[in-house]
Amino acid sequence: MHNIDAYSDTCGYRELIDEFGREKIEKRLEVLLEMLKNFISKNNYENKVIINELTLIHSLFDYFADISRLKSFHHIEKVNEVKILAYESYWFLRRKPLQQLENNEESLYVNEQFILTRMLKFLSDEKDKENLLLHEKKMRFFRDTLYYYIKYRNLSPQAIEFFLMSFIAGEKYYQVLFGNAENVNAQGV
Repeated sequence: MHNIDAYSDTCGYRELIDEFGREKIEKRLEVLLEMLKNFISKNNYENKVIINELTLIHSLFDYFADISRLKSFHHIEKVNEVKILAYESYWFLRRKPLQQLENNEESLYVNEQFILTRMLKFLSDEKDKENLLLHEKKMRFFRDTLYYYIKYRNLSPQAIEFFLMSFIAGEKYYQVLFGNAENVNAQGV
């Protein structure tokens, strides 16, 4: 297990550990580390990219600080999964805990690639495989546009949350309009 106390004492994160609990923060760190290791392996980045754990821990504490402020401001106990992904993604992109070992175009935007992969997995939940919005051509356009914004635009957590919610809203609207795949195909869409 990682010693988050060492970082919290020197960086003023003690209050976050008290608020959210050491176990919750350590569990989130472990989950993220596992996801990053799988991403590195799946993309054959083993000798090209490393995880800077200190930077990852700082991005995680920044995320929890924002969530704490959100909960306090809105007087809520829990935040929804879209906000969780948006704020976590924002701080990950700001801190960039995945770092290149060598100058390489392929892994130049490795942090953005990881976040794009997470967002697309979130948006294309396994139960929605039949959804026509995730059709390959349409999804490719969405993926390329999203990746462009992640790489080149200044994003806030609210902007990330907005495009995630927009995708979900569009998906629901499409389902209301056209129903299932057979109905859409019968209408020639």
